[in-house]
Amino acid sequence: MNQDIQLKIPTFEEVFLSLEPDILSGVLKHFCSRDLSEEEIDGNMKAIFYFFVVNGKVLELMEWVAIKEIAEIHNPNLMFQRNSIYNKIIRLYMDYDVRDIFQDSIEKLLDQVTKKNIQLNLLDSSVKYSQSDLKKVQEILESFFTKIFDLKLPDSFKYFMTTIGSHITESYPTATVNVLINIIFNRYIGSTIATSKPTKNSDRIIPTLKSISLIMKWMLSNELKEDSSWQVSMKNFAEIIKTNVVSWITNNVIQTFIDKKPKVKWEVAVRITKDIKNMVFKDSEQICALLPETTSRLLRILKDEYISSTTSIMDLFMKLQRTIIEQQSDIFSLYSEIAVLNQYNKELTERIRYFELRKRTDNDEYISFDKDIIESTTPMLRLNEVQKQPENITSINTANKQKLDAYFAKKREQEKNQLKLKSDYKNSVMETKYISINSPSLLQRKGTKQPQYISTPFTSPSLPLPDSKTAIPNHPSLAGSKISEDGLGVSLFSDPSK
Repeated sequence: MNQDIQLKIPTFEEVFLSLEPDILSGVLKHFCSRDLSEEEIDGNMKAIFYFFVVNGKVLELMEWVAIKEIAEIHNPNLMFQRNSIYNKIIRLYMDYDVRDIFQDSIEKLLDQVTKKNIQLNLLDSSVKYSQSDLKKVQEILESFFTKIFDLKLPDSFKYFMTTIGSHITESYPTATVNVLINIIFNRYIGSTIATSKPTKNSDRIIPTLKSISLIMKWMLSNELKEDSSWQVSMKNFAEIIKTNVVSWITNNVIQTFIDKKPKVKWEVAVRITKDIKNMVFKDSEQICALLPETTSRLLRILKDEYISSTTSIMDLFMKLQRTIIEQQSDIFSLYSEIAVLNQYNKELTERIRYFELRKRTDNDEYISFDKDIIESTTPMLRLNEVQKQPENITSINTANKQKLDAYFAKKREQEKNQLKLKSDYKNSVMETKYISINSPSLLQRKGTKQPQYISTPFTSPSLPLPDSKTAIPNHPSLAGSKISEDGLGVSLFSDPSK
């Protein structure tokens, strides 16, 4: 049975973080090249480092860095000593992993140098030094190493050192401990001491700190040379310190990790500072030129796939936006229709109000006539239940808005005309004051019993007037009725003249 085989293209993150194939080498060469400023190199290096930390791959990165450094330096005594991008990453890792642990011991060393008033400059052979100062330095170093040996190192740091040691042992079995000593004491602790900035007496303390760093490096070297008098006087002390350091590295630093990699406790505090994926894709052609052919081809595929997926997402987003706009247009159209119907409903309500006034005459003929009209218009009252247009509608259909504006402009004109008619009508009523329903002008009809109509100032149809034969029992005549001055119909109060 044939089955379709679907090949899933991995994401950029999956390939980049796996470190195989090796895209990171080209990325580091491009973004940390010597053509850039130190600030740019430092920023790019940290961004790449943080990318691995946030994705939980920092220990994999550190192993990759160690392998690269070992592969490029064939002399174990020089490994991890140069100012390469790999060693800068190692330094950055140790700043996060063990700086706080070593910092207390280093600060106590600086404090003792200040208090003991030591003045030592071994870097300048022309400057003389006293044996007493050399003896004080020896006492300070003895106390310093004792504190270092008592420190509790994190498992993540031990794992990193053990990983480096295992790769060194594969190529240089006898150089493992010495390389780890160089990384911890010469490259990190010694460098930190030499670059410390005292707050006072810097002219005296800075040369002394650099001299102490030089003594530490000599004591922990493979061969204790005796080229200077201070080396001869400190040889026995140096041998003791070197033996203790080797024992500490072997028993406390190098460990066996069987189950799994230890947790890096500080990784939760790290945040990504740059978008590495976009950085790489933006300069993909320059990076591809620094990579092998197969790796560069993979990077181009990852970029094309990313662009394709991004385009698909943008298409979906645009479709969603169009749908929303269309729905808003439809909603506004409905609101426009509701507004029109509500206006019509308002007019019908006015008509019903008029009919209600007429019903108070208790005339059956009126009641029957008015009831039919009221029942025919009652369903329109349900429009009052329609929800009004929300005030937060911002997107509207221009054509519908123009129609709605034109409609209400026309309605305002009609209302204006009606108000004028009412005003004219009121003036005429004030002049005549009273009218008689039984006047000859209304009763003298030639041979017809059809209901007569009296015009009103409303847009609603005129209502029939009763003749003399259909007079209301309790109201022998409507002659006493008066046209209401509000223009709403007949007011049923007695004529004050009677």
